[in-house]
Amino acid sequence: MVNGQGSADLQQKSSGMAAASLALGTIGVLMAGCAYPAILFGSLAIILALLSRGGNWKVEGYAVPGLILGIISVAFGILVLVYYVVTVVTTFGGIDGYFDYLENLMEQMG
Repeated sequence: MVNGQGSADLQQKSSGMAAASLALGTIGVLMAGCAYPAILFGSLAIILALLSRGGNWKVEGYAVPGLILGIISVAFGILVLVYYVVTVVTTFGGIDGYFDYLENLMEQMG
């Protein structure tokens, strides 16, 4: 393999991972109201942004906004998850109270 050709292949793979990072980061931010998908897509965006460096220390191109959106997505996902837990604990007195509420609701529905 010629050195120039290997470098071009690596750059093409890196730019593809950077674009995928940007897309996944955008999807993660759009799904920030749903904790698990936001954390999943954000984590994948962060991983792909860091892998797109191709051995360099510097993140460049589409990987930069992908990395930023991935971090925002994971942060929002964790905040939403914490909000869900706090809401269940304060409203129902814990997970057992929530399950009792769901059981009573199912009995009322038939």
